[in-house]
Amino acid sequence: MSDPTQTAARYLKALRSALSGTAVFFSTPQPRLEGHDLNAEAVTPLLTRLGNALAAFENRLAFSASFRVAQADSGFPAFQHILELQNDRARAAGRLGQLPDAQALRAEMANHILTRKTFPTELKADLAERLYLEGIKDGAFPSGLDLPDTIRLGVNADTMRPRVIVRWSAYDGVANLPMAYLATIEDSTDNVMRDLVRKDGTLNPKAGVKLPVAGLLNPDLARSFDAFAEKNASYSLSPVTIATNLDRDFATLHPKLVRRIVLGPFWTVGVTRNNATVSDILSRIRKPENAWLMTWTVQDIASKREIPEVKGFFSSEPAKQEFHIETADLEAAQMGVSAYEKHALVPHEAYQALWASGEARKVFDGYKVHIIAANGTVTSDA
Repeated sequence: MSDPTQTAARYLKALRSALSGTAVFFSTPQPRLEGHDLNAEAVTPLLTRLGNALAAFENRLAFSASFRVAQADSGFPAFQHILELQNDRARAAGRLGQLPDAQALRAEMANHILTRKTFPTELKADLAERLYLEGIKDGAFPSGLDLPDTIRLGVNADTMRPRVIVRWSAYDGVANLPMAYLATIEDSTDNVMRDLVRKDGTLNPKAGVKLPVAGLLNPDLARSFDAFAEKNASYSLSPVTIATNLDRDFATLHPKLVRRIVLGPFWTVGVTRNNATVSDILSRIRKPENAWLMTWTVQDIASKREIPEVKGFFSSEPAKQEFHIETADLEAAQMGVSAYEKHALVPHEAYQALWASGEARKVFDGYKVHIIAANGTVTSDA
């Protein structure tokens, strides 16, 4: 392996470890974190897709040494590699038809070594490409947008409206950041209210809704909602902008909460350049696979009240949400959110090194810190 390939392999191993630890965190009950179970439902599919992508990237390194990381910003793979996965997946069947099967390639490699006494570099590359293509042709991977699903259904007894929770995710091509979204929405569409809500304000059991449902649970608006999610998945859009756009674009959809979970930045030794202090401390850690720090941010924008619908002879105005931005908190105001939480996940060895350096309080200021032990369990630092 060349040095760049070795560096890329170490990076991918560290990021896979970080994503695995993040998945453990979200799969573990967190009584002190409100909405943790919903966050897990939003983030877990994205973490699975990202893990599949990293496994594919590791296979690809064996025959293609080119790999780029957003070193100074997110610490995640450059978006071009996400696009390459999609392109390679589309051509996988055709290309596999041009390559010998894996067993034949292994036999040819063994024969090459025995007869020519040299290493079969080209045959190894063909085998690696075959294993890569076999691995991606049927897998689930991140993309610019992973379409919405409805994961919760209830009724607001006060408004008599069905209330749904919808999730979707995206990989921002400019910021190179994976993000998961949740939206709690009341639906005042006449036929949806009629079909889903009984006269006593409870959910109609005869509706027979089995969750999750692909798309928004409103067949007349599902495609439009997919298009909305695609247009409003960018990291450059603040949560309040996304929520306001949702409220404006759909007269009968009333967003009560929009949540965005931004994965990253991710820091690891020898690759990322997010923070000089963190990089310096991580470089002293004995095991490279423990020399990383994963962060994520949960951003909420909530409706504080609904301005009622106005009906008139000459013009009408649909109901509108008035969203709350916490202006008393400068960071919340800058984000365009009602509230936010910043989280950091770090291996125990790296956590000890940060505390020993005397820099931990500064590095983790404002973060809820979670430590992953050697046995894979995650605990939170009170």
